[in-house]
Amino acid sequence: MQNQIVKIKNDSYEIVDSIQDLKAEDSFFLLKLQETTGNGEARKYVGNYNKKDDVLTNFFDYTRWGKERKQETTKLNSSNSIQEERCFFSKSNFQMYLSDARDEFYAQEQVYRKNIKPLYSNIQSKINNLENEVNFFSIYDVSDKANAKGSLRAYIRSDDPIWKLWRSFVLPRISYLSILKLQKINSSDNAPYFYFRIFLDYDFRPINHPKHSSIILNEPKEKEVERQKEYSKVKPNLRNEKFRKGVLDHMPLCPFTSVSDDRI
Repeated sequence: MQNQIVKIKNDSYEIVDSIQDLKAEDSFFLLKLQETTGNGEARKYVGNYNKKDDVLTNFFDYTRWGKERKQETTKLNSSNSIQEERCFFSKSNFQMYLSDARDEFYAQEQVYRKNIKPLYSNIQSKINNLENEVNFFSIYDVSDKANAKGSLRAYIRSDDPIWKLWRSFVLPRISYLSILKLQKINSSDNAPYFYFRIFLDYDFRPINHPKHSSIILNEPKEKEVERQKEYSKVKPNLRNEKFRKGVLDHMPLCPFTSVSDDRI
């Protein structure tokens, strides 16, 4: 089957692998939920690694998970570098995410430590003022040091400004990260690129919506039916359009026919 193709600015890439649905942990992002404690850390969880499972190793082309970690303040060096200037965010993805997240910034169905509504316009301005559509950054390994107990969590970090920017506006718990491993088409550059994309999670789940916290698993059947009818009236076209947009972002081409015209 033909692999998926994505076009970013003037370059076309083949999708050779992907990591999907990495949740936005409150511990990593700067917009904290009131129910959580601590100020978090600047390292992002990307999966588990162990001696028997080399999926993460193959994805990032990196074999030294956790071997160079000595302290929390580990900096980028020749030993823990995973990919230098091969990872990127796109300005258009940031803009799409912020547009989708606008309702949450203003309505705040989750309870945050501070009012996040005044932050929206400032964040929007920072994103719109990015000079480039493609914004590269380096990542390095800050995983917990490997031991003999089996699977451990792999973490990455970056010191580049674009890394700090996305940490400042992504909404915890109701967002997720997708990473596409790309190969540039018709180019002598054979090394992979890694496209980091952020999305809002459109699933309606009571745990993410405190204003609907009266929903319980053991509610009477008639109450459940009534609730579902009420929810079905809530902006159905908007929810369908958001789902459609999410599908197109996840899979730009039809996997069966390779058709890329989003009208059909």
